[in-house]
Amino acid sequence: AQMVQLLGAAVGGQMVRAQAARTRVEYEQFFSQKVLRELERDAALLEGRTQEVTLLVGGVQNFARLARRVGPAVACRLVREVLDRLTERIAENGGVIVEYAGAGIAALWNAPARQHDHPLLACGAALAMLSELPDLNGRWQPTLGEPVKLGIGLHTGEAQVGKLGSSQRFKYAAYGPTVDLVGRVHKAAEQLGQAILLTHPTRERLPDTLALRRLGQVRWGAEPLTLHELHGVSASPVWVACRDAYEAALHHFENAEFAATCERLLTLVDLNEPRSQLDTPTIKLLRRAWDCLDTPPEPFDAVLDLRR
Repeated sequence: AQMVQLLGAAVGGQMVRAQAARTRVEYEQFFSQKVLRELERDAALLEGRTQEVTLLVGGVQNFARLARRVGPAVACRLVREVLDRLTERIAENGGVIVEYAGAGIAALWNAPARQHDHPLLACGAALAMLSELPDLNGRWQPTLGEPVKLGIGLHTGEAQVGKLGSSQRFKYAAYGPTVDLVGRVHKAAEQLGQAILLTHPTRERLPDTLALRRLGQVRWGAEPLTLHELHGVSASPVWVACRDAYEAALHHFENAEFAATCERLLTLVDLNEPRSQLDTPTIKLLRRAWDCLDTPPEPFDAVLDLRR
């Protein structure tokens, strides 16, 4: 009987250790070593709760077109390399990977462990993701026939977070309206020709030292939302001057001063530049102001409807 008890204890101990090892391997797919140490101290951090988080959704723009051009084998190799690099940059900046979908990735900050500077950490990850493009394009542009472009959306707000799935397979996830919203911001990055877009709730939590530009209000549903471009940690005097001129023109437009809007924006457009070098928000705002100048709308709405 004692021998059976000893054998049972040994087998039980091995099973517990094996399960712990499997759990750690699973966790390492999602969490940094710092978060893992916190989870080892308090496993309850994985339980479901409502939490303010900063969410990031990013990926390769126009991936479907690229995949059709190069075929599935090459497209899969491209996705693996891109997502490997983006995953590393997110992890280095304290993010938790919550989803892979096609050529895209989603991550969050401030859960399961608290991070008081989570909007800034997410922005750091987004800029680090963009820093991968020169090397990626050096390797892939000859094959693809065009450069790889990333579109990234960021939003800060309350979401439901927690461990989802079964005992065999799980993921740490966020869900709720905030998650839907950041997905739309990601799509807007492509529509507006920007690499990184963020919402005003995220902007309010960032230092003024970052190079940011207010692009205006957009609408997907009933309530409009203000979007900002994240240019970088800093910017050249030329970029700052163009940013200031754009924001001044946007202020004129929002006050239905269409001639003043066009006058400001025309100073930013060099018609000798290639189309790919033109600033998409400037062109879009100039077109809207010109149309309003030609046919004054009644009533006037400065919000850009992205449902169209």
